Amino acid sequence: MTDALTTEIVAAVTSSAVASLAEGCSKAVVHLAGALRERFRRQPAERGVLEVALENPDDPEARQALVRLLDEHARNDPEFARQMRGLWTDALATAELGGTAMGSATNTVHGEVGGSVVQARDVYGGITLGRTGDAPRDRNIS
Repeated sequence: MTDALTTEIVAAVTSSAVASLAEGCSKAVVHLAGALRERFRRQPAERGVLEVALENPDDPEARQALVRLLDEHARNDPEFARQMRGLWTDALATAELGGTAMGSATNTVHGEVGGSVVQARDVYGGITLGRTGDAPRDRNIS
């Protein structure tokens, strides 16, 4: 994760402007903040840095401390860096769509997939998963 990206993420999750964002984007940013809380929930010092930054969005020192913390964790944990990039990409995609799907879909898969993945918005008719010749099975896909 680059320092610039980390800085953008911190600005979004600590910004008092989050409340004025389009509803969908606001939810994506709140989800990102929740993912950070989950990451640091068993690490009191790190959780403290996050909470101070969230509670004091206009404090540049608190925000910079969070930037440093996220940069450090991203450097030491590539999976964490990928997760943050993915959540940030989702938030940006929602913002670009004005907070709503506006007739399109955004599909994202994070991590390794060991099997079939179906990404779709509207499906009319059935979806069959499996190899040719496999017995058909009813699948409830929602």
